[in-house]
Amino acid sequence: MKCILAKSFGQPEEALAISDEYPRPRLEPGSAKALVKVHACSLSPGDWRTLSGSVDLVRKPPFPYIPCYDICGTVEEVDGAAANKFKVGDVVVATWDFAALGGLAEYALVDPSMAVLKPRNVTHVEAAALANSASHALLSVQAADVKSGDRVLVLGGSGAVGTVAVQLAKKRGASFVACTSTDHALARTLGVDQVINYRKQAWWKDSGFVAKPLDVIIDCAEGLPAWQHAIGSGVLKSGAKGGRFLALTMANPNQHFKKWWQMVGWISGVLWRLVWTRVAFLFVPKFVPKLSSATTETLSEILALAEAGELKTVLDPSSPFPFTLQGVISAFQLQAKTHSQPESDEHPAGPHGKIVVQICS
Repeated sequence: MKCILAKSFGQPEEALAISDEYPRPRLEPGSAKALVKVHACSLSPGDWRTLSGSVDLVRKPPFPYIPCYDICGTVEEVDGAAANKFKVGDVVVATWDFAALGGLAEYALVDPSMAVLKPRNVTHVEAAALANSASHALLSVQAADVKSGDRVLVLGGSGAVGTVAVQLAKKRGASFVACTSTDHALARTLGVDQVINYRKQAWWKDSGFVAKPLDVIIDCAEGLPAWQHAIGSGVLKSGAKGGRFLALTMANPNQHFKKWWQMVGWISGVLWRLVWTRVAFLFVPKFVPKLSSATTETLSEILALAEAGELKTVLDPSSPFPFTLQGVISAFQLQAKTHSQPESDEHPAGPHGKIVVQICS
């Protein structure tokens, strides 16, 4: 079969290759899995971190490996208990729990416990785009307990998670939703009330936020500096007054886990903020780390919203990328960009929406 292979850690143009003769996955007796013909596969920041080797302490796949795994495909074979959930011909959407491997290929094995049926009115590309990041947005909004009347700021509002989070915050009744983004037009189409161009304005100095502090900040992009700005500026209510800071990016958007002490430092920092904000709740907002992962329940809820027309799927304007070596390299290069870099010719803005590779029509 045709697939993309990661030969080593490194930059996409150096580490990736394409093969037309790679063995097709086989259903092993008793595996209780399904074999699907892949239509589309989306990329996430974790896919880039795995390829780059920056987190090889916790993610060190055997080389060569097939990257990514948020997919939409048609079931071609089922084994054992998988037949209780899917049948040949079903179109499914699948994600992963820990290792995102095997998606950038013509065929992939799917664990039914991490897959659901695709709604008829959601395209293959849209389904793959919603397979993982949208679940993280849903879990974040739930963990932050966004409710009617809340004033919410989403940091990274035009990224794959942020574009969904702003919509879900509105759906849960938030009276005011702001976000940081360089794409003002996109944010407005998602129902955002105020768009802050973070390249030109510091959100923690916004006079409106200072005068009327926020109830919730959902950080999809900035990490520890955002937390420090939130507690030092007064733009977010204290925990005693209901202020919540939901962190998807715990410390550094480009976090490295190559040594054990880096992992220990990361864990210690998160635990310290958890404990400290519950002791000093009169003065600082409550720190809420987003630690849960996508499940079939979250995926089903997201797809149901998309099916009902209540959730807009946002693709980066470059998507879908073609299933060629250069197409996948370009997709990874775009995913590797970060919105936190100073704007310049060398560092243009990162993706606005989800990055998807179309495997077949």
